Parts: sequence; C-alpha cells; structure tokens
Amino acid sequence: MVKKIALASLMACFFGIEVFAQSNEGSVSGNVQIDVQSSKDNPSIGAAEAPEILLMNGFGNIQYDWKNFRAGIRYEYYYPPMLGFNPNFEGGGLTYRFVQFKNEDIDVTFGNFYDQFGSGMIFRTYEERNLGYDNAMEGIRVKYKIQDGVYLKGLIGKQRLFYDLGPGIVRGLDGEFNMNEVLKPLKDSKLRIDLGLSVVSKYQKDDGTSLIGSGITGDTLAILPENVAAISARMALKYGKFAFDAEYVEKSQDPSTANGLIYKRGTGILMNASYSQKGFGAVVSAKHIDNMDFRSDRTEAIQNLNINYLPALTRQHAWALATLYPAATIPTGEMGMQVDINYKVPKNSGFLGGAFAGAYINLGYSNVYNIHRDPIDGTDVIGGAGTESYKTDYFKVGTDSLGNKDKFFEEFVFEISKKMNKKLKMTGSYIYTFYNNDIQQGTKSEQSHIFSNVAILEAKYKLQKRKSVRVEAQHLWTKQDHQNWVMGLVEYTIPHYFVAVQSLYNYGSEKELNYPSISGGYTKGSTKIQGTYGKQRAGLFCVGGVCREVPAMDGFTVTITTSF
Repeated sequence: MVKKIALASLMACFFGIEVFAQSNEGSVSGNVQIDVQSSKDNPSIGAAEAPEILLMNGFGNIQYDWKNFRAGIRYEYYYPPMLGFNPNFEGGGLTYRFVQFKNEDIDVTFGNFYDQFGSGMIFRTYEERNLGYDNAMEGIRVKYKIQDGVYLKGLIGKQRLFYDLGPGIVRGLDGEFNMNEVLKPLKDSKLRIDLGLSVVSKYQKDDGTSLIGSGITGDTLAILPENVAAISARMALKYGKFAFDAEYVEKSQDPSTANGLIYKRGTGILMNASYSQKGFGAVVSAKHIDNMDFRSDRTEAIQNLNINYLPALTRQHAWALATLYPAATIPTGEMGMQVDINYKVPKNSGFLGGAFAGAYINLGYSNVYNIHRDPIDGTDVIGGAGTESYKTDYFKVGTDSLGNKDKFFEEFVFEISKKMNKKLKMTGSYIYTFYNNDIQQGTKSEQSHIFSNVAILEAKYKLQKRKSVRVEAQHLWTKQDHQNWVMGLVEYTIPHYFVAVQSLYNYGSEKELNYPSISGGYTKGSTKIQGTYGKQRAGLFCVGGVCREVPAMDGFTVTITTSF
C-alpha cells in the first residue's frame, strides 16, 4: 500500500492527475501550479527581452493524512524565474517538508511550518507566491492545551532563504488566555476577554563583517548583539456589537543593514475598534511603528528573512488604476490610521426618490505619516550608525525640512454598488490618493508628491443562465508622474470559459503609451488554465504592505492550477 501511495503522489505532483487514495492507511491530497511566461523587447514601454524563450515558476504540494498524523512535501522549480522575481530563486528542489502529530491537547511539527503570534508584529512566517515571498521556518514547533482557555506554543528553527537557510536561529513562545473559560465568574458574561503574551528571540553570531564600511571604529557600541529579543502583549474585548483589540510590542537593540546600524530599541502599537449590526459596520484602526525591522540575518534587506509582519492600514485594491500608487509599510518608522464604514440603504428608503434603496455604500479613509524624531544629546543632529540615534514620542507626527507634517500616504475611497434588477448590477467608485514617491519607491525623484484621482464604473449583466458580460471603465487624472490614465475592460463568461479584452492608455505626458491585452481561461472541476497576451506596465505590486518591483513586459503568461 505504501508503494501505491508513493506512486500516486508522484503522478499527482508531476502530471496534475486527480488522485485521492483513501483507506485505512490514510489519504493523499495536494495541488500543482505552473506559470509560464515569455517577453520580447519593446523599448517604447521599457520591456526587455526575456533571458530565455520561456520563463517558468512551478510548484507541487503533496500531503498525506492518517489518523492523528500528517506529512507533506513541496517541490519548486524556477528555470529561469519569471520577470520581477529574485534571480536567486533559479533552480529547483524540495523547499518544504514536514511531519505533524496532532490530538486534542498537543500538536507537534518537525520540519517546515508557517505560524503567527498575535497580529504578527513580532513573529509571522507565511508565503505570498505572487510576491516571491516565503520565510518559512524549518525546525520544531509544539502547541499545547494546558486547560480550557489556556494555550501555549513554542518553536525554534531557522528561516528559508531561497534554497538555503538564514544564519540566525529564531526561538519563540506564545501564550493565549481566554478569560471567560479560565475564570468561572466570567463564563456567562456578555463581555468576552482574550489576552496574549509572546516572546521571540533570534541568535546570530557577531562576526564583525556587518561593520565594514559603516564608519564605526574603536567604539564599544560596535559590538553587535548576538541575541535580540522582542516581546508583545495583546488583548481583545468583545461586548455585543462592539469589539476592541490592541497589541504592544518592543524589540531590544538590533543594529542592522535595514536601520543603518543604529542601536535604538524598536516599539510598536496596533489598535482596532469596530461596531457591527445588520446593514451597518464600522472599523477604526491606528498604529505606530518605530524601528521594527526584525530579521534573522542583520545584513539582509528588502523581503529576505523577515521574522515579523507589520500590517498595512491601507486598502488593498482590485481595480487596475487604483493599484498604480500602492502603499508599502515603512518598518523604520511610520504612524497612521484607517477608517472603514459599510452601510446598506434600506430597500424601503425614500432617500433621493428611492434611487439608492438597497444599495451598498462603502467609505474608507487612511493616512500614513512619518514618526517624530528628537536628537538624544540636545543637539539638532540625529545620530547615525553606532548610536541610539533618536528618541520618539508616540503619535506625534514627524515634520519635513520645511516644518510641515511629513505625510507618506493618504487615501479616500467612496464606493457604491446596487443591483438594478435581476440581470444588472452597477458599481461606482471614486478614489483620491496622496503618494509620497520618494518614500514609497525608496529613491529620490523629480516629483516626490503625487496627487491622483480615480473614477471607476463597472456593470455586470446576466445574459442568460450562467452567461454574463462585465464592463469596466476607469480614469485616473494627476498633474504629476506620468499624467493621466484611462482603462477599459470587457469580459464575457460562459460555463467553464471566460475571455476578456483590456487596455490601459497613458496620455497627457510627452510619451503617450498604450498597454492592450487579451485574456482567456478554462475551468473544469479543480483545474484551471488561464492565459494573457499583451503589454504590462512597470511598477510596484503590493500585498498587505509588502511589495516587489514588476518590470514592463510585452508577451504572454500562462497559468495552470489543479488540486486533488
């Protein structure tokens, strides 16, 4: 039976054949994805010819379950990686493998795993394949239920760095306490209380190489901390329609390439308050992050070997033109807030003659500012490498060289959607964005501040059963950067198939550009084949405040996915 399971696994991994073997010996499941891309030279949009005729990213997961045991592997293949992905991914191999035992009280994992403590501000390992991001742990993790309402989690290991492991050892302990289960007087209380405490540390030997060229010489502060610890405390309260949660984190001295080798402690706080009832919901969030870049290798930067995750308090858009200016989280220091309100207009409403009756309305606002920094020694100079650098006041906004509030990002969103009749649904949206190009892109530019406005209209129309047409029209106007954009899309869907034609046109600047494309797809069961041919603009692609640079492309991309 073991040989049959192994054979079925290999067939599923390499050929995508749907296999599901289940018996007393357990079950096998998994998924496969293959992305193929090709790009030709097109100087008009800045697209370069791909290094090979075909670029490919591929992976296959196989998992075996038997009673309380679970085991799995993932094979990845990048030959060579698609455009925009780190060239260090080139190659192939088993990048994820684990064995797990789990019952009602204990959960033990050996090998690779993903996990998160609280909001993730001191520890989160996860995978975002579209960003080429994977900081999986390799080691041991144990979860233990001490009693109802008391849960402990401990882990130790190293993080994935492409096909190798980072040099730092990561250790963590997390405790969660449901006070309504722990304390009998609170068992039937309408107020629900959850508390959490976490400690994470990393060990990396001080070999002195991080100080080369830093300007630090002959100073005791040039000793790099080999053990760096971070702690967090969190709570979540819920009473009826109201909810509130908050988390505070602090990190010990952690000089690194990312923070310029300063010795200031890192701190952060994240708060969320919400109210929800039928037809109405509102969420208000605020955060303050100061020197919270936390990695298992002090010399790494960009996306590599992040131990933690700093949530972005900005909208994650699906509209094409709304993604032109995405906000990236600034771990060295940022503060901001976000408000999101959803409201359904009652169907019997007479507002404006009942034109909005039954409509869904969404309002959103968010901003991100620099944090305030004061010199420590009473001078007007912020210290550099080898010093504690500066001191900070919570929720005091930083200022620029002219004394104005140093704003990184601001956005206002208004969206309304309504089902006009049984066949037609309309959605309209307006988005205003302020974008600090120097901060978000990380480079100096001629136009550091960009103010943009986007208007969007979408219509979905059902032609007949399981057949529909979707039309999008978008317009972005700004006096900065590449000036104005207009976008149009028509999508036709029938059972198992779809086809879409899209064009992004950039006008108003000295060099007007057009980015047409056509897409199509086929779906049957758990298998999907999708392809796109056309031009792609260069820019940032972000998910949750984590970004990667996407180059211009003129060619095609094909994606095949299946699960079994």
